[in-house]
Amino acid sequence: MNAYQLVCTILNEVKIPIPEIGDVILKGKWRNSPATVTGYKNDSNHQPQVRTNKGVYSLYKFRLQKLMPKSKINTDVKESVEVTPLLKRFKISKREIEVCPHCFQEIGEKEVYVDSKNYMYHRPCINRGPIKKIEPISKKEIQSLLGWNH
Repeated sequence: MNAYQLVCTILNEVKIPIPEIGDVILKGKWRNSPATVTGYKNDSNHQPQVRTNKGVYSLYKFRLQKLMPKSKINTDVKESVEVTPLLKRFKISKREIEVCPHCFQEIGEKEVYVDSKNYMYHRPCINRGPIKKIEPISKKEIQSLLGWNH
């Protein structure tokens, strides 16, 4: 059975008018430019296509599964899918947070300013004064923290 006979049998089953060779069809998404039918062929999935003077166009915007080769048909599709419910866990952790004594807001890591005299300020309320004085760490304390005891 050639492509033309296949197209005719499918279109007769569905009762869609058959475009004959020489008929003018309107193709395109917006402009519907006219094209003359010159023949028929099948694509790689055995779906019918119409040959025109302006190129080859699919006869359908969808694929008919009964025309596709058995190797390309997806048989893994389940009719009823069982959904596994999502598990939710809550993690509660304790962490020490610093609160600004001026505005009583939590101080984030990028909201801190330290001046040259080692005074720490909360950036949103920097004009209200320092929060605390940071004591400088000696070189020996840094080495002991890092484990570089020499």
